[in-house]
Amino acid sequence: MGRLRLSRSKKGAGTLNVEVDVENGSSSKSTLTVVNELFSKDGKSVAKATSKIEVATKQNGKISAKINVKNPQLWDLENPNLYELKTTVLKDGKEIDKTVTKTGFRDFTFDPNNGFALNGKWMKMKGVCLHHDAGVLGSAVPREVWKTRLKTLKEIGVNAIRTSHNPQAPDFYELCDELGLLVLNEAYDEWEFPKRKWLEGWNYGTPGFEGSFDIFADYAEKDLEDFVRRDRNHLSVFAWSIGNEVDYPNDPYSHPVLDKGKDGFGQATYGGYKPDAPDAMRLGVIAKRLVAAVKKYDKSRPTTAGLAGVAMSNETEYPGALDITGYNYTESKYLTDHKKYPNRVIYGSENVHDMDPWLAVKNNKHIFGQFLWTGIDYLGESGRWPSRGFYSGLVDFAGVIKPRGYFRQSLWSDKPMAYIGTYPLTNEKEVSKDAWAIWNYEAGQKIRVVCYTNASKSTFGIKRKSSWRN
Repeated sequence: MGRLRLSRSKKGAGTLNVEVDVENGSSSKSTLTVVNELFSKDGKSVAKATSKIEVATKQNGKISAKINVKNPQLWDLENPNLYELKTTVLKDGKEIDKTVTKTGFRDFTFDPNNGFALNGKWMKMKGVCLHHDAGVLGSAVPREVWKTRLKTLKEIGVNAIRTSHNPQAPDFYELCDELGLLVLNEAYDEWEFPKRKWLEGWNYGTPGFEGSFDIFADYAEKDLEDFVRRDRNHLSVFAWSIGNEVDYPNDPYSHPVLDKGKDGFGQATYGGYKPDAPDAMRLGVIAKRLVAAVKKYDKSRPTTAGLAGVAMSNETEYPGALDITGYNYTESKYLTDHKKYPNRVIYGSENVHDMDPWLAVKNNKHIFGQFLWTGIDYLGESGRWPSRGFYSGLVDFAGVIKPRGYFRQSLWSDKPMAYIGTYPLTNEKEVSKDAWAIWNYEAGQKIRVVCYTNASKSTFGIKRKSSWRN
């Protein structure tokens, strides 16, 4: 089965562009009939296209077909309408092969001034980054576990997922199609040189430099092409990311701009310019190669990447090679770069959970969304023993919503909600996003009681500051 290029006209007619690859493994030339029939979710046939193809022995053939549908049911976040495309190959009137592909109709728009629109409706992506593990279940995650976790994230108000920083299991994409979640599909966390690997604990001790960099030269484009071919039929996938923080300053690339200060660097810079380090100008050269590999098999979606050192990358051709540009922890550049690069589509590809990064999205029309680090706690980047993972998620290892998940729900959900939590009061000015539902304090201990809610007023009658009493 080849790719499905999905489109929708302004007059309410949908066009499904189908490409079918046929391999003739027989010892003779074959004349084949290929039937593409589209079925709605209630099982009714809504359109059909029949093509004939002649394929020489031991050769491949390809047919292209257009299937037009009047007033198709569009796929969106609230109503993820899916169709089934049944592709049948016949020889001498007998079926010799068949495949079924879930598909549908939706329209993406990216604009440097207005952000992102789904089916013509401008909206903000309220996204999270997700690793591929499920705590003690490891990496081979049962489909029902992913389904429960994704539904929990949707309950919080999440509408987009970034696969950080590698392809995920097919079940994951199928569920995002079915549940109505947008997917930023990401392939690489490093390119031709290794990054620091914290072996004793995250950001502690002497790092190692293990990784997949040693096979990058031989397999980078091939693996990326396979990645695109595997996932391009998923309606949920809206962009292809060719890398995450490969421009981490001095880890490994360096540039003279690193001597000019820390503005535009959301991550540690490990000092100033290091002339003996790999030249950052390599970033643009490699990015062009990887973008070309993506475009070879899918021109319908934008390419992107998560930039860690925006100020450094801006000195190279790297951002210009991308269709849309992700900024990791660099909200300070949203306005200045929008003015300096007016045709650049900008979004937050990795962000902390604080209020200010979200307001930088909410209050700036040209920033189409953000992706929090992270949506769910994960096993990687563990601190020193006895730490067993990274704990910044909205949801814990067991799939339970944490206080910061409810805090985010108060910002992102359209459904009324309220959550009450507490913590010992140590700072009069700060209100924590991590107020746990704990009430067993010592007599006379000063605590703060907080409510996360999207309601217009509270009737709980609890003062913002209180002293615990038995």
